[in-house]
Amino acid sequence: MFTRPGQAHRLFIAYDLPEETREHLSHLAGSIALQERWARPIAPDNLHATVLFIGEVAPVHLDRMIPALFDTMRGAPVDTHLAGVGVRPSMQRARVIAAEYADPDGRVAALAGRLAQTVTDTTGTVIAMREAFWPHVTLARLSRPSHVRRFPNSRGEHVFAFHRITLYDSYISSSGPRRYHALMTVPLDSQGERK
Repeated sequence: MFTRPGQAHRLFIAYDLPEETREHLSHLAGSIALQERWARPIAPDNLHATVLFIGEVAPVHLDRMIPALFDTMRGAPVDTHLAGVGVRPSMQRARVIAAEYADPDGRVAALAGRLAQTVTDTTGTVIAMREAFWPHVTLARLSRPSHVRRFPNSRGEHVFAFHRITLYDSYISSSGPRRYHALMTVPLDSQGERK
């Protein structure tokens, strides 16, 4: 297992993007960076659809937490489509620009809740779900709060599916940029579907 002795792991769980979708969103992120002065596009290799940000977890908890997360992460592929471009916290003071994807039956939101409960059960850490689940892929971060323009609506034009879900460790590399290391990847297939 990938470890950094004596250091907590900064973990999150995300769906991995199909290559065609990654290329599409990378192009969109580059276009946004050209339009918005303070926007810094996310590197193509770092694009992902976060399901749950766990935060810091001590190494002592990993041996118990990871097998339990594997069971929770299992399931069928998720069919979806892009649902437009959104910003947080607001158009007037944007810090994050993201591609939103559809979760009409709330399946991904429900998974986020189950994963949070699994983390609590295995580590004792309660993950606060502070707001409604936001199905999105972060495209760019703004270095300062900025008023951003509205983006063209591409709702439904790009259809895709999530076929893998991964537990990532996020860390600062020696060269500076934040890196993501996959601790566990779970393929999604119909045999793992939850009823």
